[in-house]
Amino acid sequence: MKGLHGMWNGVNMDKPKVTVLMPVYNSEKYLKEAIESILNQTFKDFEFLIIDDASTDKSVEIVSSYRDSRIRIIHNDRNLGCAESLNRGVKLAMGEYIARMDADDISLPNRLEKQVRFMEKNPDIGICGAWHESIGDDEGAIWQTPVKHERICVELLFLSCLSHPTVIMRREPILKNGLFYDESFTLAGDYDYWAKASKIVRLANMPEVLLKYRVYERAGNRKDIRERFTAIIIIRQLRDLLGSISEKEYALHRGLADPNIGPIKDHLEEVNNWFARMRNANGTRKIYDRQSMEWVLAQKWFQACRKLSVPELLKWGKFWKYSFSYFSAFTLPQRIMSVYRFLRVMSQDLWKNGKTHKLNKIIAENDLKKLKVTVLMPVHNGEKYLREAMESVLNQTFMDFEFVIIDDASKDNSVDIVKNYKDSRIKLFLNEQNLGISKSCAKGVRLSKGKYIARMDADDVCLPKRIEKQVDFMEKNPDIGICGAWTESIGEIEGHVWQPPVKHERICIELLFLCSLAHPTVMMRKESIYKNDLFYDETLVSGEDYELWVRAGRVVRLANIPEVLLKHREYGRVQDYLDLRKIATETIRKKQLSDLGVNFTEEEYSLHASLVNMDLVPTKAYSDKIYAWFNRLLSANKKKKIYDRQTLEWVLAHKWFLASRKLPIMELLKWGEFWQYAFSYFSVFTLPQKMKSIYLLLNMMLHDVRIFNREAVK
Repeated sequence: MKGLHGMWNGVNMDKPKVTVLMPVYNSEKYLKEAIESILNQTFKDFEFLIIDDASTDKSVEIVSSYRDSRIRIIHNDRNLGCAESLNRGVKLAMGEYIARMDADDISLPNRLEKQVRFMEKNPDIGICGAWHESIGDDEGAIWQTPVKHERICVELLFLSCLSHPTVIMRREPILKNGLFYDESFTLAGDYDYWAKASKIVRLANMPEVLLKYRVYERAGNRKDIRERFTAIIIIRQLRDLLGSISEKEYALHRGLADPNIGPIKDHLEEVNNWFARMRNANGTRKIYDRQSMEWVLAQKWFQACRKLSVPELLKWGKFWKYSFSYFSAFTLPQRIMSVYRFLRVMSQDLWKNGKTHKLNKIIAENDLKKLKVTVLMPVHNGEKYLREAMESVLNQTFMDFEFVIIDDASKDNSVDIVKNYKDSRIKLFLNEQNLGISKSCAKGVRLSKGKYIARMDADDVCLPKRIEKQVDFMEKNPDIGICGAWTESIGEIEGHVWQPPVKHERICIELLFLCSLAHPTVMMRKESIYKNDLFYDETLVSGEDYELWVRAGRVVRLANIPEVLLKHREYGRVQDYLDLRKIATETIRKKQLSDLGVNFTEEEYSLHASLVNMDLVPTKAYSDKIYAWFNRLLSANKKKKIYDRQTLEWVLAHKWFLASRKLPIMELLKWGEFWQYAFSYFSVFTLPQKMKSIYLLLNMMLHDVRIFNREAVK
């Protein structure tokens, strides 16, 4: 372990006022900017303790190039991770205060001066953060965290509300109370630290931007890992308050940290009941300040309500009843003023949304006059099949298009391949770092100038008439917002034709089970995207297409052209990709079931999923369970009226017959309940329709039997 020391230029060398603590690991890209933002502080009485966590890039060379005697660099013999490096730094720190800093952020020049002054004036505060402004991907956004200790503690039940690289901490209470980072947390260790520290010292945030926080996409599955650790922290706090919490309750609670909560009154009932439980538990245990708890819950409550239209909200009698109940510790004037403030915020939302839609409409109308189609294709290390994909687009019979290609920080020859084409329709955009498919697609949509946006993948092949046929279909069907097509597989699985359902009603119901539009085949009406805010969810690392079709199906009409228009390449994906896709798909599927008002167990969900994966069990008991589950779906839809009833009955009947056709035909015909079940699926059908439907499905089963007998003979 090495340390660099020197003269302190008049500063107390034995005990500086502040230790600025910064762990570094392979941070060469932004490190100089971060270091200089500290060295140029107006406050001078500090040591700059840099913990190099066994970097393999030029980070150490960069730090060593600075001859400022305040810099003290410590080298880890091996990579310890952020938490262990910080604990080591805390123990080595000599300052009265420890100010955190990250190697990719920028401290404003008077940050330390202002924070030290605040801590000196408020000796009861143990840890103090500040607001920050984003640089990088989310340029200019300001994160305004709560200011006072009581409010921070309640907000910690939902999310981390101190910005880690902005905090300054008193060293004495940290050492006295053993307040060290939990080294088992590879991510979200700061959130865990604040949750523990809030029980021992008082927290605060200065309501002022003192740091520029760099936002960019990190490599690996950091979001999933962070979410797992975040869940541990939130559940631990909720158990301290409530004693116990179910998986469904956690999912509801976690969703309330998201400002984009769905406008469903039944959901609001659940939110109110959950918050009532939290208030009552706190009334008994007295863990949190009562008025702060009520204020935070009220804010989350109104945030959920803001998605309902104001006229609908005001007609809902329970809105007033619930809203006033949140302020039981407030006087009547305080209650009225609080509700008034939230209603004013909702009115502002309506005004902003109206203004945004008007602006988007103008943008869309201007674009429509210029170009018919934008073909949008994201690329990441796609050199193997890229030429074939590009030429299949450039050789289309339909010519009026631009070809927008988003290179997502490829490390192979993808960019060179694109640049070799001299076609003026090609417009290449380069991401500085890998953003992932969701963000790249969202970026591409905003860059598109066409009336229609046709998606394409860098490893597939469009048939020559694909765009021509889709444009013709969209022009003839102005009610359709998104249109896909059938695909034929190439690659490892050759010649298989995927025939997803054609009509909107059937597509929406099939989405309950699986993604029923092939992403690289879709053509989207740009006006529909802007008018209904149908942009890709940029927070998703997988399943972005499935999630978008589910949302879109609620506001625009979907369709598939019953014709193969694209050859879809099948090849082995890495296991991490498959795992992420599976998790995303299950989350989207479960959300649809919850939106339908169906409360389900994991066993029931597994039953539902078995019809997607075709893990069908050839027993009567299995068919009985499927029948009971489908009746629950039908009953829920009768109340919610989300799906077309006749189409839902047909789809569920079809899937029940899929399960039943595994039984031997003679056993099936002897099974008395088979006929009772079969007829019950078509309650809204006429008798001839029922007979015809059952005939078609029985014919399908007999076809199976014939194939089975042929194979048995062979």
